[in-house]
Amino acid sequence: MSSWPNRSVLITVLALTMAGCATVRYSSDYDPQVAFTEYRTYDWMVLNERERAALERINPFLERRLCSALWSVSWPIAGS
Repeated sequence: MSSWPNRSVLITVLALTMAGCATVRYSSDYDPQVAFTEYRTYDWMVLNERERAALERINPFLERRLCSALWSVSWPIAGS
């Protein structure tokens, strides 16, 4: 049996995989001029229901990631 059908399937899968990875984009939104090493405290902003729903719609994992990142560093909460 010829290996051409297997090779063409492999090439197709490889091409589709590469095309799928080509659309991944990364962006960040921070000010490079800010000296983050100067910050020693943080505080949570209180969200109303509309803002909380918008945050969940935009990125449902953002709040958990922020909490995890902040709790991994022993920074005191503002006002304490």
